[in-house]
Amino acid sequence: MSQAYGPYPAKVLDWHDGDTAHIDVDTGFSQRAAAYTLAGKPQLSARVYGINAPELSTDAGKAALAYAEQLCPPGTMVTVISHSWDKYGGRWDAAISLPDVSIKWSRSATAKSMSTAARRWSAHRGRRFAIWRESRRALSR
Repeated sequence: MSQAYGPYPAKVLDWHDGDTAHIDVDTGFSQRAAAYTLAGKPQLSARVYGINAPELSTDAGKAALAYAEQLCPPGTMVTVISHSWDKYGGRWDAAISLPDVSIKWSRSATAKSMSTAARRWSAHRGRRFAIWRESRRALSR
């Protein structure tokens, strides 16, 4: 198992799709890892650790993006733990925790301590959750 780094305070700037966000991370000692360059080009993306949302070009992908934005809107202050660089490159795998609520998108979180919404996002190695199906149902209510 790879070593995790963090936790770090961070701010979600926006969501690219249902499992990838642009996040500014405070790494301490007055240092910050910025999601965007000064020219506004994305340079650092975080993939929610263990989640595999459908492609954005599909209806299910659009529903997954809407669900992510509903659960953790842009501007939300979060805590992140880095698990490593994502296998597809260009982004890092992050366990993301929302403050003031017991929602943790991490493998170590137990289902008993999480809300129903968090269980939809809970990531466990070897299992894929159909969050896009559940989000479609939630958004249609």
